[in-house]
Amino acid sequence: MKTAVVTGAASGIGLAVARRFLQEGYRVCGMSRRESSPIAHENFHYIPGDISVASDRQRLISASEQIDVLVNVAGVAPKVRADLLEMTEESYDHVMDINLKGTFFLTQLAANKMKQQRSGYICNISYM
Repeated sequence: MKTAVVTGAASGIGLAVARRFLQEGYRVCGMSRRESSPIAHENFHYIPGDISVASDRQRLISASEQIDVLVNVAGVAPKVRADLLEMTEESYDHVMDINLKGTFFLTQLAANKMKQQRSGYICNISYM
């Protein structure tokens, strides 16, 4: 059975992506910052966590013997939407840590595993 790893799997696009992979017969490992699993399915393994945290990224990648597909959906908006001249460093760091840094280093972990497997696909989904 093929395995898909999906970030942001607790709601919205990430949840829809996870459900679709399950319909297609995949095993799915999903991560989101919510504590409880959004899907009750024998082939869905939910890992609460935050991709901006290195140990959480490692737990997600380690949860699968193989990774056939990584779908990066997790993303956040600024804590307070503000004009460029008013944005705080804290708000900027929050967005960048999840949307860029977390996604980049999770992709790096998955790509290294895929390289060892000699196969795999990566899809990045971004939205505003």
